[in-house]
Amino acid sequence: MGAAREYKLIDGHHHLWDLARLPYAWLRPEAPPRPFGDHTAIKQNFLPADYRMATESLDIAASVHVEAMPGAADPAAESAWLDAIRPGDGIVAASIAHIDPQSPDLDAALDALARHESVRGIRTGIAFRANSPWRFASAAGLARADAFRRGIARIAARDHIVEMILLPEQIVELVELADAHPHTPFVINHMATLEPGFEDVWREGVREAAKRSNIHMKLSGMWTIARDWNETAIRAPVRFVVEAFGASRCLWGSNLPIEGLMCGAARQIEMLHRVLADLPIPDRAAIFGGTAERLYRIGGAARS
Repeated sequence: MGAAREYKLIDGHHHLWDLARLPYAWLRPEAPPRPFGDHTAIKQNFLPADYRMATESLDIAASVHVEAMPGAADPAAESAWLDAIRPGDGIVAASIAHIDPQSPDLDAALDALARHESVRGIRTGIAFRANSPWRFASAAGLARADAFRRGIARIAARDHIVEMILLPEQIVELVELADAHPHTPFVINHMATLEPGFEDVWREGVREAAKRSNIHMKLSGMWTIARDWNETAIRAPVRFVVEAFGASRCLWGSNLPIEGLMCGAARQIEMLHRVLADLPIPDRAAIFGGTAERLYRIGGAARS
């Protein structure tokens, strides 16, 4: 991928797991299909060597590990495992852990995460749509619950990034949180899960989110738009996001190994390079690495 070598390539979103170390109930043999379909092929370990193999043509300089719903009683267990393997993996430079903002043990969990040097923030899922596979939360409107908002305030006080899995109609909920915590970086995962039929509410939400300088968007998880990330399907949404947010608040993430079921990392980069080919090199450098480097303070980069 010659184009990728014009600038440092940093993967802003991927997962690793060792099924013998943590529960990962969603990856057990008996676990039902996910919203994207059958995931039998990834119900096995995905370790740094596997990630390297899946990205071997891309010359990735660093990456951000995002929690993979480990299901451990100890919310810092996944972070502890990452700390144990990171010295030899040569790739994971920062991580995002899972925390339930409504947990009665939230402060203790945050104290535990503070002991792990790679942790830059937390991720939680508020995606919920009745009569659909999107039920990552207990109910609709979770982010407006008092307990949830109090938890986000305590997380924000620790200078953490807050990442969310949400649906187009829930972008407004994240905007409300971003307004309440203007100095906290919020990151929308996976293009806010855009699907056919939700384009209008998605565009409206993106426009509002882009007005908040502390909200970022990951160009990731685009199987909901096109399973193969084909240029024709992703062009308009990607360009809309980049024009709304600016390159400095957009970042690519492979979402491996999950996205690899639909579209491998090399093809993702190929399609995004085509879609963004006319942007100045500094803008592409931000999207493919610079934004992640700054946001996650990789290599000592300052978060502005």
